[in-house]
Amino acid sequence: MAKFKWYYRKRKPDPLYRAIVRSQRGVGQATLAVAEQLKLNAEAVLAPHHARNAGDARPKSYITAEAGALGVDAFTTLNSPDGAALQIEWETGALRKGAGLPVDTGLRHKRRKKRRGS
Repeated sequence: MAKFKWYYRKRKPDPLYRAIVRSQRGVGQATLAVAEQLKLNAEAVLAPHHARNAGDARPKSYITAEAGALGVDAFTTLNSPDGAALQIEWETGALRKGAGLPVDTGLRHKRRKKRRGS
C-alpha cells in the first residue's frame, strides 16, 4: 500500500492542505466512490483467474475498497489469505487493469527482423 506524507515547514497543520483536501465536502465520498468502481473493475478482471482455479482447495483471493482513517482517502486492495496477492496481481494485472493502467511487465522482447545479407 502506498503511503503519502504531507511535508511542510511548520509543525502545526498546514492551512493549505486543510483548505484543499480535508475541508472540502464530499471529498471522502468521491474518493471512496472511485475506489469502489476500481474494485468492481478489478473483480471483473479477477473472475477468469478464479474460474481457472475453481478446483483449488486454497481460499480465494478477494478485493476490498475501504475509506482511510482521515475520511478523505480510500484504498482498493487485492487480498489473498495464503499470501499470494502479489503473484496474482503480477499474473492477472487485476488492480492495474481495473484502474486503466498499462499492464506491460517489460518481460516480453520484440523480435527483431533479420537483415538480408547478414
